[in-house]
Amino acid sequence: MRIAISTVWLLAVLACGLFLISLDNSAGPQAMAGMEFPKVQEVQLDSHRCTLLLFAHPKCPCTRATIGELNRLLTRCTTNVAVHVFFLRPSTETEDWSQTDLWRSAGSIPGVQVHLDTDGAIAATFGASTSGDAVLYSSHGKLLFHGGITAGRGHEGDNPGASAIVAFATGTTATFNQTPAYGCQLQKQCNVAQETTQ
Repeated sequence: MRIAISTVWLLAVLACGLFLISLDNSAGPQAMAGMEFPKVQEVQLDSHRCTLLLFAHPKCPCTRATIGELNRLLTRCTTNVAVHVFFLRPSTETEDWSQTDLWRSAGSIPGVQVHLDTDGAIAATFGASTSGDAVLYSSHGKLLFHGGITAGRGHEGDNPGASAIVAFATGTTATFNQTPAYGCQLQKQCNVAQETTQ
């Protein structure tokens, strides 16, 4: 009897582990960003340096790693890129709904401008559908990069997306111009532990 219980318990632990591994490695849906910077009132293209836009769900715990990676990559190319982070705000919610600790973390990074994105309209304009999706445009408005800047859900550390942004921003050769983004879908409620608003 003990052997049977131990076997069932072990199988349950293995199944749980495999589920977490698959969740960790599952990227958000790939969307296409426009090849030219679109005309939008909410953000302007910087005519002297690259413009980086990052789209985030304010209650996605995976996005904490993305904000950490943004801070890290900007230490390598601060003067070469203008950065805007757009946080989703459903029109049914107040502004406070979006102003979580992720909002405050992004806003504390030198040079980063933080904005509300009502109903994800700006994200949709730039082809972003996953929290952590980033787009980088040249000073002439040409799309250079689209994708995520982490290697997995909630994983900080060296990754192809962040390296590509630094390379494009500093004028060196980039290996990638598109990577998967890891996080909650912007237009869906996060089904993982929520960020607090404190």
